[in-house]
Amino acid sequence: MVSTASLAHPKRVQILNRVNEAIMGRDYKEVRGIYIDFALLKDIRLGLMLAISSPEDREYIISHVKEYNDRLDRKFKTCFPKIKYTEDALNAMLKDEKFSDFALDFAPDTELSYLLQEYLGNILERNHKSKYFLKVPITINIYPLHDTPLVRQCQEAIKAATDSKDFLVSFIREEPVSIKTEYWGMYDVLFIDNIEPLCAEGTPWEVPMKEAQWLTKNIFAPPVISDASKKKWDEEKLKMTERGALDISLETTAQMLEFCCRFQFVTFNIPIPNEGE
Repeated sequence: MVSTASLAHPKRVQILNRVNEAIMGRDYKEVRGIYIDFALLKDIRLGLMLAISSPEDREYIISHVKEYNDRLDRKFKTCFPKIKYTEDALNAMLKDEKFSDFALDFAPDTELSYLLQEYLGNILERNHKSKYFLKVPITINIYPLHDTPLVRQCQEAIKAATDSKDFLVSFIREEPVSIKTEYWGMYDVLFIDNIEPLCAEGTPWEVPMKEAQWLTKNIFAPPVISDASKKKWDEEKLKMTERGALDISLETTAQMLEFCCRFQFVTFNIPIPNEGE
């Protein structure tokens, strides 16, 4: 699943540089643990929609992947209003064990899956420069997928590509908002699929974020605008496609999170052939 092919693509190089600069910059703290949401490696939302769609609907979905890459939420239907299923029905299917293998089978790799080995190599190099030589655990959360045959096969492939004397991969299945605070504290780098629920009041992140306990923790997540913000934009007749206003909104959110941790919005898209070339 992890490949170094096409790493020279300009957009991938830009993403790689942003993450590396965030992790390696400032006063470098050795990385002793990494957490990754599996949905950032394989786009299981798109995989589910492709798996349950007719050939005609698949063509419709594929033709709107660019818009899907640019969306500002972690929902299914934002870019595919013609899909007959409701958002609630799609979410229920994604959490249903009998759909796990179908969703994974059709799920495309994201840019993070192509870049992961590069990230790990850079982290290892800096850890050694900091005289830290212990094996770094990598936890991958497969939620909302289940422990099915194809999921296990994918896990074995990831372990085979990543396990070494320097890294040890393990897998969990737990809804992120249910993971205990002390467990989150084990990781220095987090790749989060949907950060919005974790930043709400009453979640395991609330206390460490408010009390600035995670100032050296690196957190990366795709850009997201809350439903309340979208509603306000609609009322003021602003368009999400107006990059200036959008960039300001995302920058403001990122700056607020920067008071609590080392945070960056990073979009790990589905690569589109010839895009940006």
